[in-house]
This record gives sequence, structure tokens and C-alpha cells, in this order.
Amino acid sequence: MNSAILADKAKNLERVYSYQTFHVTASNISPVFMASELTLALAVIYSSRLSDKLGMVKTIVYTYVLAILMLFVLPFTLTFFEASVVYVLKNALMNMASPVFNALIMSLIPRDERSRANSLIQLQQLWES
Repeated sequence: MNSAILADKAKNLERVYSYQTFHVTASNISPVFMASELTLALAVIYSSRLSDKLGMVKTIVYTYVLAILMLFVLPFTLTFFEASVVYVLKNALMNMASPVFNALIMSLIPRDERSRANSLIQLQQLWES
């Protein structure tokens, strides 16, 4: 799971979608990406609290399901503003599960093997890119 690579590809698709659908330029969509990154930072901070309330697995599943629902809603938006709000929510929901996922994986691995396991996970993510 490499959220950075997926996020970069999603931004490219969002640019193309916004240009073709709403005829907006890169300068118009840049504030949306800024808002998306700020919202993501807040969502990542909140993800640990959500994980404490729901549990790690439920947090991961619920945030991904809601993000996928946002992807389904996006083509039905009628204005650039609506599409921007859906994109910002989708980005925050999709990526806020990453720290929880990493914590879950590390909790399943013995303490003395965590550095090796983390290296392998990072190598696998690099390989996917």
C-alpha cells in the first residue's frame, strides 16, 4: 500500500477530469490540492483517535469504503466546487488509514523483527512504483 504513489496518480486524474469536465486550469485547481493536503494532515492526526474508538481493522475498512464511495460520487457532481469537496474528502479518507495500517502490521510482528519487516514493506512499496 503506497499512498504517496496513488495520491500522485489521483492528482493527475483529477487535473484531467477537472479540465475536461469543468474547463478549469491548473491555477484554479491548485487551491483544491492545497486544501486536500491540509485536510489529510488533520485526518491523519485524527486517525489514531478513530482507531482507539473503532479498532484498527474497522478504521481501515470504514475509511477505505467511504473513500471508494466518494470515488463513485465524483462523476455525478455538477459543479467544480462539488467535485472539489468530494475529492478532498476522498483524499483524506483514503490516506488516513495508512498510519493505522502500518501500526496494525507492526503490532503483528515480533519487536525484534520490526525493523527488517518495515524495510521489506518499504522495498515492496518502492518496487510497486
